[in-house]
Amino acid sequence: MPFKTFSVGDVLTAADVNDYLMKQAVITCTSGTRPSSPVEGMLIYETDTDWYVSWNGSAWIMLGMTVTGTYTPTLTGATTSPTLGSGGTIEGRWTLKNGKWCTYRGSIQWGTSGTAGSGQYLVSLPFTSSASITNGVSNIGIIMLRDASAGPALRTGAAYISASSTTFAMFEATTGIVTNAVPWAWGGSGDYISWTITYEIT
Repeated sequence: MPFKTFSVGDVLTAADVNDYLMKQAVITCTSGTRPSSPVEGMLIYETDTDWYVSWNGSAWIMLGMTVTGTYTPTLTGATTSPTLGSGGTIEGRWTLKNGKWCTYRGSIQWGTSGTAGSGQYLVSLPFTSSASITNGVSNIGIIMLRDASAGPALRTGAAYISASSTTFAMFEATTGIVTNAVPWAWGGSGDYISWTITYEIT
């Protein structure tokens, strides 16, 4: 919508108010009460998130901000999900930059009487990954794996995220895809998986 300069004494029409004034002002609302028919470039401030958000023509995006938050990940097995047992811990934190790039850090540690489950391990993401990840090229992050009963044993590997995904998978450099039994049998007290990943979100 073009910019319009008003002069003293001008009589505002409904179109002036609805188009030039309302649509060019910063609208205060909540994340659940965003305008239902936004125009491209509309700017809002969400009182519940303290975010400035703009409509880019197809989606709301956060503007020039670094926002942090906590997230509780979920560890699942392709066949049977593991349990962490008594004293097990699971935690995560995320940082969003410019509303599009998420750095996600977290850890999962087994307690006593935990189980390994079965099948390939997947860990949930705080935000869905972007659909623009194409040609089978995944976002990559770093993981640390610890087997508390073996000395302990420590290994590093990669986390990888495909397009439009809500989870990440893991690959250990020596043994391959991380499962309930790779690179070792999980479930012992003190075993853990930790990670740091940066990926583009929707």
